[in-house]
Amino acid sequence: MSSQPPFDTEIRSTPYTDRKVPIQTEVPLRTKTPPPPPPPPPDEPTTTTTPKPKAPYPSWKISHVWFHVPPGGEDFHDNSWPHYRHGLWLEHGPNGRGHLHHAIGNVSNREGLIYAVKHFKYPITNEPTYAGETVIGYLSPDRYPELKQKFMKCQPPSQQKKYNRRTDVTEPFRINEDDHIAFYSQYRLERFMFPPLKTDRYFVKLQLLEKVREMPLSRAGNGEHVVLSGFFPIAEWDAPEEPRYGSAGKGSG
Repeated sequence: MSSQPPFDTEIRSTPYTDRKVPIQTEVPLRTKTPPPPPPPPPDEPTTTTTPKPKAPYPSWKISHVWFHVPPGGEDFHDNSWPHYRHGLWLEHGPNGRGHLHHAIGNVSNREGLIYAVKHFKYPITNEPTYAGETVIGYLSPDRYPELKQKFMKCQPPSQQKKYNRRTDVTEPFRINEDDHIAFYSQYRLERFMFPPLKTDRYFVKLQLLEKVREMPLSRAGNGEHVVLSGFFPIAEWDAPEEPRYGSAGKGSG
């Protein structure tokens, strides 16, 4: 008569091909996994960390940038010197990444210049043709969609040069009183006696930057901080104005 197996064992039948009946072996039972602890009651504080609040002055840097023109790419009808390609740079990433707003093409194309946005995953200073920049100010990120809509309404420079069959050269042209295309004489062209060409520099400085400066600046209290929204120039960013409370005194107008 076989003995009683211990309580911490179980009987398993193991079949073998060379036996007519299976044999039984005693295998210790698996330890039971304890159930997970119950969740803490609602009154007890949890140990999870809360995200840090955003900085009181979140901002994107705005700069007027310019790039060297490749050799042979200069327009000898452009009287500005030196020749550069211009753009508006918005730096918004921790690694210097950002967006370049500029105009592509040239004034000889039928469609003229075209407004475009180029995305960079690295600082704009890494561009091989980068020549320099001037920091204009800073923009709060929440106003960027509004600023892009304003940029879309800007009118890039139109076509200002056409091919002149008589001289076999692409030259500046004008529309005469009969609404016909007329070219300037060689005397006037050599002395730049014609309206200056409106290039990408004109588009950036007199259109894009003007839209940036038109962005209103608002201040709102947020606890101990003053939150700025809109565009604020570089001078104001270096020395932010402290909030003043109370009635307006003399000279407030």
